[in-house]
Amino acid sequence: NTSSISLTRNSANSGSPSFVFNKTRGTSDGADVAVLDDDTLGIIQFVGNDGADSDIPAAWILAKVDGSPGTDNMPGRLEFHTNVGATSVSPRMIIDSSGRVGIGTTSPSSFDSSADDLVISTSGNTGITINSGSAGSTSEGNLVFAEGTAGSADKFRGAIQYKHGEDRFSFFTNNSERIRIDSSGRLLIGTTTIRS
Repeated sequence: NTSSISLTRNSANSGSPSFVFNKTRGTSDGADVAVLDDDTLGIIQFVGNDGADSDIPAAWILAKVDGSPGTDNMPGRLEFHTNVGATSVSPRMIIDSSGRVGIGTTSPSSFDSSADDLVISTSGNTGITINSGSAGSTSEGNLVFAEGTAGSADKFRGAIQYKHGEDRFSFFTNNSERIRIDSSGRLLIGTTTIRS
């Protein structure tokens, strides 16, 4: 009832312990035969007993080859699968070899190839929720557009902001608020003050 695996490395450097999955297409120990696109390189399975057996996984994390391997070149992707209550798991999220993330799709692509970093796809309604602070707080929910190195304040270019304490939306360009929709639904353009 306390089963676990622990890896410890004691060394005066930046090295860490590692758990390695390795696959070749060779048929003998030590064979160097290249894997192919879409080959599975390793799987971590999470399984629970259903009262009859422990045959049905609840979730998987697996790594696959994501392209054409070559000498010192191994493109890969990570796939995350969960079980909705069936006899097998289904893919839910993927991080491909280009770093693109797909949720609800195994092929993160959109109508605009420049907007493929995150693609969410479902057969029904789709949405993103930004939940910040507690009810009635003065916190903000922000969708920020920036360029250059992350964290550089001078690279801020635009944002869509919801100010919870004031119940208003603001739209920013070139680091300045340009449009506001206040809690009464009034539209302010080029100003943040209501003038009579």
